[in-house]
Amino acid sequence: MRWNINKWLKLHIRGKLAIAFTGLSILPVLVVGLWGISYNVKSLRYIAINNLNHDVLTIREKLQAFIQGLEDNLFFIMNSSAFKHYLASPNNLNQSNSNEDEFLNELMHYARSKGIFYQIKLINKQGDEIFVIERQGNDYTIIPQSSLNVRGNSFYRYLATRIKPHTMTFIPVELISRDQQILIPAISCIYPVDRENFHGLFILQIYAQDFFKIIEEYRGHFFDSKLMLVNSEGFYLYHSKKKKEWNKLLASKDSLNLGTDYGLNFAQKTLNRGSISIHEIGQEILAATPIFNPQIGLNNSYILVKSVSKSEIFAPVHNFTRMFAALVGFFLLFSLFLSYLATQQFTGPIDKLKREAQVITQGNYQARVEVQTYDEIEELARQFNIMAESLEQREAEITRHREHLEQLVKERTRALENEKDKLRVILDNVPSGFLLLDCDLKIVAASAALQPITGKSITDILGQSCHEVIGNEHLCSACPTENTFRSGRTKTQVIHLQNGEDDRYLEFTAIPLKKNGQVEHVLEIITDITERKRLQDRLIHSEKLAVTGEMAAVIAHEMRNSLTSVRMILQLFAENKKLADTDRDSLEVALDSLNRMEKVVHDLLQLARPAPMQKAPQKINEVIYDSLELARHQIERKGITLEINVADELPEVEIDREHIKEALMNLILNASQAIENQGKIQITCKKRRLPFNLRTLGEVRVLEDNHEGIGVKEVFIKKGTQVVQIEVKDNGCGIPKKYFNRIFDPFFTTKINGTGLGLSFVKRVVNEHGGVIVVQSKVGEGSSFTIYLPVNNHE
Repeated sequence: MRWNINKWLKLHIRGKLAIAFTGLSILPVLVVGLWGISYNVKSLRYIAINNLNHDVLTIREKLQAFIQGLEDNLFFIMNSSAFKHYLASPNNLNQSNSNEDEFLNELMHYARSKGIFYQIKLINKQGDEIFVIERQGNDYTIIPQSSLNVRGNSFYRYLATRIKPHTMTFIPVELISRDQQILIPAISCIYPVDRENFHGLFILQIYAQDFFKIIEEYRGHFFDSKLMLVNSEGFYLYHSKKKKEWNKLLASKDSLNLGTDYGLNFAQKTLNRGSISIHEIGQEILAATPIFNPQIGLNNSYILVKSVSKSEIFAPVHNFTRMFAALVGFFLLFSLFLSYLATQQFTGPIDKLKREAQVITQGNYQARVEVQTYDEIEELARQFNIMAESLEQREAEITRHREHLEQLVKERTRALENEKDKLRVILDNVPSGFLLLDCDLKIVAASAALQPITGKSITDILGQSCHEVIGNEHLCSACPTENTFRSGRTKTQVIHLQNGEDDRYLEFTAIPLKKNGQVEHVLEIITDITERKRLQDRLIHSEKLAVTGEMAAVIAHEMRNSLTSVRMILQLFAENKKLADTDRDSLEVALDSLNRMEKVVHDLLQLARPAPMQKAPQKINEVIYDSLELARHQIERKGITLEINVADELPEVEIDREHIKEALMNLILNASQAIENQGKIQITCKKRRLPFNLRTLGEVRVLEDNHEGIGVKEVFIKKGTQVVQIEVKDNGCGIPKKYFNRIFDPFFTTKINGTGLGLSFVKRVVNEHGGVIVVQSKVGEGSSFTIYLPVNNHE
């Protein structure tokens, strides 16, 4: 709804023009001026805050550099050879010697070069002074041993128990001169000395006024500002506008502190904050920052606060405001004068033009407007006359063009629909799915082939993110679409999806669609390559199996012949009755080693030419207990706790009893070997319906060209199948995740004396029974091997 000024003010055109001229003159000035004021206020405030930040950070850096320099000097002094010789000297506490003279002379030279110390002294852990270098007059002197305090100072004994090793402590103190006449404000920098033959404190007493000079020397960006140094309780140690001696400030701490000056709320926020902060309180802007680590102040932190008056910051704004008010007044008077002159010339011709224009608007295209002003208004009247002559012709021409355009639009729309239908048929019948994604990775369009891949209808996925469609909560790592938007190049990636039931492999190809050189959309082609991936894995596994079996057969054949000869020779030696006892013991050790080697040969032959399975219905719990008996000796020898949880009512399973027993024994022995000290092995067995699909590539007996042999075949247990689940779990060292894909490979082992054939044998036996073995492990927490054996149809 338009705002009509005539409802409020019955104005003629002259009044409206006057308002327009005045508004056009004044409004830009007002807008620019107000914007300038606002901008200046913001700019000055921003600059002031930055300058405050810079000032307090600069002072903080100077203070920290000062303390760091002292700490470096102390570290250098305490690690100097003179100090080490001084502490090592047996009589450094009682009489002068060359080591003491050398070290104290170095300290005297250091004190004179700095000129900021009142005292430098060393105190033992009982609080007794070992030496004191003190400023007296304009020079430093070593206090005689007879004048040292050797009665123990409780304050320093307390500090010796509180100060952390290798940490300098910063404490404001008030010292009394040796003549008991003068109070000396100072800063104690204390560093613990912890040596084999000495434990105590190294203390530098710095004049407080020299320390505060670091704050006073830096003037910063503001002429009239306040600098304050407060402790964690809010009491002033230094105030640039008030008393500068920290001891006098602390004496009046109840009435002169950060809380009374700026409020408890500000004090609490400032003292509890661990970084620089900016506050506006009344007519002041304050910046506060902690200057030291809390450990340096014996759990008492120190805050540096700088305050600047707003009147100093915003003084230019007040001057600009006064100048702006004068400028607005001038423009107001000048615009009123110009508007009066202009309206005199406008109103007459416009009234006449209005009357003639009303006649033309009523449809009388023969009417003419006659105005003689020799300016734009006369030109406007002439254009009105031309318009009236051409309106009828233009109206007819527009009608013809409209009808022609409507026909063209219908034809083009029909053609586009046909092309769209053709493209849709092509895309919907291609096995791969197509997605059109915008720069926010939202789906703009999709093909029908995506429905079997994603399990969702096309209408449901429009507007969703691409990773949500494939079931990921977050963006895929190294997302090809995101990389294509960023690089402008085609990217391809294969993603492995695990949805709890079945694994799938999807190939994503992202193709950039550019407009004016910029990637506007990305066409993502999604292809399900799960079967291709499985065929590749099966081929790789088959080749690996063939090479491994051939190698194992050759090695076993060569080793068995040699071992047979060695055994015969050793047995002949054993039959010699004249053989010494020590030689007979050595011979038995050799025979034991030979037995182990023959066991390895047997395992290699089993790998190359495994014995056929003799399956028969068996009670699986009996097989489990038989396996435990075979491994019980090693379990009891290592003191391992054994927990067995086998269900009573288990169905018979058609298995090869000996092979399954040996496989379970291998798992139990592996679990015991993974436990270094006393641990626990849990064995559970139960019947259940499989809640998910299980799939693996396994070595199974196959019939090919009427010959039976070992080949690679996919073992698949469908969701809902009744299985017997056997789990062997330990709390040993665990298996790194990077080995999960290799632990069932022949000859792969992480044990020093292992052959790498045990788990390979276990997996082959389980696979030949149509079962699947699954491993779960975490380093430091243990491993779990779970066997799933399908139950026979007759239960």
